Amino acid sequence: MKAKLQRFFEISGFEGKGKVLLVRKIILTLIIICGMGMVLMNAGTFNRNYVLERLETHSYEPVQIAGDREATQTFVAQKAHLWKAGVRLYTLDKTVLKGKVKAEIRDKDGKVLSAIEVPCNEIHLTKYDDFTEFEFNTDLKKGQEYVLAVRTEGSPKSDNLGVYMGKMADEQKDYLKGSTVYGKNTSGQDLRVRWVYQFLPVVSVAFMVIMLLMALIFTWLPMDWIDARWKRKKFFPQAGLNRIFGWLFMAATPFFCHIIMMRYYDMGLGAIIHQATRVPLVVLLNLLIYILVAWIFYVITNRTTVAASLTVLVASVCALGNYYVFKFRGTPIMFQDIYSLGTATEVAGNYSFELDLRIVYSLIFTIVFVTAALSLRMEKGFPWKKRLVGLLACAVALGGFYHILFNTDFLKNHDIQVKTWHPQGYYKRRGTALSFIITWTYNTIEKPEGYSVSAVEKVAAKYPSDSEKKNTIGKKSPNVLVVMNESLADLNVDGKIKTSSDYMPYIHSLKKNTIKGHCHMSIFGANTANSEFEFLTGTSMAFLPPRSVAYNSLVHTELANFTTTLKQQNYGYNKAVHPYYGRGWNREVVYPLLGFDDFISMEDIPESKLDFIRAKYMSDEGDFKLLKEYYEGYRAKNQSNPFYLFNVTMQNHGGFDAAKQGDIDRPVKITDSKLKDDQAELFLNLMKKSDDAFKDLTEYFENVDEPTVIVMFGDHQPALEDSFWNAMYNGKSVDNISKEQQVNRYVTPFIIWANYDIGSEDNVDISANMLGAYTLDKMGVQMTGYQKYLVDMHKTVKFVAGEFYMGDDNKLHRLTEESKYSKKINEYQKLQYNLLADTGHTVDSFFNLKKNGK
Repeated sequence: MKAKLQRFFEISGFEGKGKVLLVRKIILTLIIICGMGMVLMNAGTFNRNYVLERLETHSYEPVQIAGDREATQTFVAQKAHLWKAGVRLYTLDKTVLKGKVKAEIRDKDGKVLSAIEVPCNEIHLTKYDDFTEFEFNTDLKKGQEYVLAVRTEGSPKSDNLGVYMGKMADEQKDYLKGSTVYGKNTSGQDLRVRWVYQFLPVVSVAFMVIMLLMALIFTWLPMDWIDARWKRKKFFPQAGLNRIFGWLFMAATPFFCHIIMMRYYDMGLGAIIHQATRVPLVVLLNLLIYILVAWIFYVITNRTTVAASLTVLVASVCALGNYYVFKFRGTPIMFQDIYSLGTATEVAGNYSFELDLRIVYSLIFTIVFVTAALSLRMEKGFPWKKRLVGLLACAVALGGFYHILFNTDFLKNHDIQVKTWHPQGYYKRRGTALSFIITWTYNTIEKPEGYSVSAVEKVAAKYPSDSEKKNTIGKKSPNVLVVMNESLADLNVDGKIKTSSDYMPYIHSLKKNTIKGHCHMSIFGANTANSEFEFLTGTSMAFLPPRSVAYNSLVHTELANFTTTLKQQNYGYNKAVHPYYGRGWNREVVYPLLGFDDFISMEDIPESKLDFIRAKYMSDEGDFKLLKEYYEGYRAKNQSNPFYLFNVTMQNHGGFDAAKQGDIDRPVKITDSKLKDDQAELFLNLMKKSDDAFKDLTEYFENVDEPTVIVMFGDHQPALEDSFWNAMYNGKSVDNISKEQQVNRYVTPFIIWANYDIGSEDNVDISANMLGAYTLDKMGVQMTGYQKYLVDMHKTVKFVAGEFYMGDDNKLHRLTEESKYSKKINEYQKLQYNLLADTGHTVDSFFNLKKNGK
């Protein structure tokens, strides 16, 4: 036995220094065994969803089931486990419904296998809204018939509550076997149901186990013995199998890294290959990034197997981190998240890190690659002189790559970008590594010509900040509610549009104690966060990286703004309210840094108060009702400090396809046949609802016995169909319209209303970056030197937005154009740079109120 063991050691090369290799192989074997254990023990968590849904989405009508009536659907089980069934229910107003909806799964003998109840006032609203889901979690026998029964209990017949039925699609005839309503068979009609089954992907589990077994076999291959037996060195005098396989692993590294990254987006090898044939440049750039990383590791370690393993490990860890970040907040990791790493580590313990098939798949691929690579004998690579040449080549390659990405229009010319609202789609299409690097390019702010801290201090000396303790309006500063209204826009600024009635009658009629006009924005149709950033900070996106979102790329530490100015003079409440998902635009991280004491998102609002008007968009009426409740709740606890709240609405969010997002009553009609457009008409009726809601809000505060200011403005114009805009511009595409028309596309209304005398103005031109300071000035409260500067600047430069600005000559000027205002524009850019970019030298006294009257 001892002789055989000795012979095995000789064959395998484990004698002498080879003992280190033996220990390494044993450790790698244990890792492989742990990988197998991870696969087998977690197999039960790998269930995949199998979804079946009707394809004929518009061929169905509601059938009433109110009054304890029942509708049933016979179906053939397609898998052995039915997770849930979503049923399309219909009602005009769920808030008045009584009773509950009960859904059951029955076998062919009528035995109830699972039953779920949902209160009638919790169902979804319209024909186009989400399914009302009943989570059965019941085991079935594949191929056997069962019955889904849906009925009401405790719901009077007078309630308008129904279930949608329609003609089945051809694909459904194999598993839908008829339905009944009130006990009577329907003729070719079936319930509108989405079936969600779950199943264990046995092939995937087996594939991972086989991969691990192959890695185990490869780990114990006696490479030295094979070399000697096949006399490989006769053909490869400088290379044995260890060296050959080492370079093969090195060559495979970038491809393996890309596969691991994309597996987290549920992309299989076929999808990745298809992507490579469709957008080869994008895939090549991703591979180049991995090649550069691998080459850096090789120059450092001089070992191909170590460099390859480290690169794959880094890619795998980054992919795993990206996956969990996306899972927890809904967006992938961007370069700007590096600034929030400390916060992330602090809150990481509050989350549950569970494994699923995508994670295990990628981890197993990593284990297979790394264990196989490290099982080889580590042989030295180049001598030190050649390594220096390699290091130089690596530096040149990195410099060239950086130059192309940051100092040329290469990405722009090839339409390679990542939009930071819902960036996950771009990460999937562009690749994780490249997308992350692209977000880095959005992080650089160009230094203005002639910038220096002393130049900023010179301006600051002319505009001293007020004291925190200064009193202005009688004994009490006014309450202030800021409402940034999603897509609020008056389309008449783009071109005259004839309608059956005014869609903004109240706003158009306001005169007393009202200042209103045109707010020029830097965005069109999307990137809402940039508009609120401009309003709050008094800075312009015109001088920030294109396609960037300031909340993601710039706000990493506390930043002086509209909110901090009010807090410094003892304003209370100080909360941001947005009735949608809180993770959008990184608000959960940014709002505390902007001085808000709390952030109320849709997740924090009781379901009974979520008044959805379309899909999951809360109505302005419901939104403003909450604002009044928040004010009353605050005032009941605090009788002294003025109230401040910042609200971002959701009602008017795109898209405007009624078939997808839901429809509303439409009293306003477009009467101009050339501009008749369904989406535009829906949008105008949404404007009417916003107008009605704003009227109700102002009438409420009109009766409040405290000075109160409400400022409302739109974040951007709506993204309507190109055909509508072309008709608006008399057949011209938006690429061929005048610069005046281009500017008008970025105009939204603003209104500053008060329940006390602030004067009256109309047709004021301003931009979002000046509106915050302008509001504070009209309120008569303390202001920072920077805010005073913006108010003064507005007297000569009416707005700065996008590519344009307008001076008091009422002419449009491009930012790149020389004019008598160029010095003022450059001066403003310097102040903004000092606040946002040169944070180590920010002139704090200019951007904050004086402390304690000093």
